[in-house]
Amino acid sequence: MIFPKPIKTVCLLTSFLLFSTSAVVAAEGDELAGIDGETAAESTPTAANQHTMMRENNDVDGYQPLTIATQVIEASYLEETLGDNYGIIVFLHDRGDKFENQVTTPLRHNLLDYGWSTMSIALNYPYEPNLYLYDAKEVARQAAADKTVNEAIEAENAPEKEAAWDDEPEEEIEELEELEEEIPEPKEEVLPPIENSERLEAVLEFLVEKEAEKIIFVAHGAGGNLAVELLETIQTPIDALILVNTAALETDEVWETFAFPILDLYGSNDDAVVKKAVKHRKKIMKIAQSSNYQIREVKGADHVFYGMQDQLTSVIRSWLNKRFIEQEEE
Repeated sequence: MIFPKPIKTVCLLTSFLLFSTSAVVAAEGDELAGIDGETAAESTPTAANQHTMMRENNDVDGYQPLTIATQVIEASYLEETLGDNYGIIVFLHDRGDKFENQVTTPLRHNLLDYGWSTMSIALNYPYEPNLYLYDAKEVARQAAADKTVNEAIEAENAPEKEAAWDDEPEEEIEELEELEEEIPEPKEEVLPPIENSERLEAVLEFLVEKEAEKIIFVAHGAGGNLAVELLETIQTPIDALILVNTAALETDEVWETFAFPILDLYGSNDDAVVKKAVKHRKKIMKIAQSSNYQIREVKGADHVFYGMQDQLTSVIRSWLNKRFIEQEEE
């Protein structure tokens, strides 16, 4: 059929528009597929971000709060998934971290598949102010600035003076003032902080009820210093201690009292003070001729083992396997 020229032009233009629209939709579909694939995978939140979201929703896996002296302490507990329960690993987090963080969270999930139940507890570290060099001029400038800000805030928040009521008897005003003075202001009850020794004792009591075959401490950063400090005081003995990127300890005498196996693990890209501390401990244990002390270095790892959580899991699992599981099977 032969169409008149104007109709033919309209048909061709319509076909072109339909083809162009299909091409655009296909291109957009390809782009969306890319977002759902590689781009989506790259934007997957890290363990640190995941634990932040979980904490906000009170949806931490295995959330197991402990009550100590009427106060609730955050903790989490997960049962192993292998079917052979070798024991329970307790994680002591670093200063500035929560009980769920990018070091603890991946470990406590990964080790479940190897027969280890896991538990983490919120610790209470004392506040340490930042130290700086004293500069008298800077201190004076800061004081003047603070004074100006405080005066502005006080002026803004100052209550407006109310107009006097001539017809209000003075006797009634005095009675109201006396009644206000007699009513005591409610006092907010401030509970004393729960010491870390009490927190660990509560954890160990919980684990005794679980009839744990073995109890292993994995302590990261300042958690290692805390573990060494408290191991002399807690009543329930542990079976092993794993230090992860732990700096120098306050004393060296405690090493002579520890009869359980110790793994001193650090990342090659952590701060120099950690490497120096590990070498120092190695020297002490060599002098003491201790066969229970070993060192492991994870190449390329920083203080939080960013992107290397699987390697950290592998090192810890391998050491635990050789120390406990293989020896028992023999």
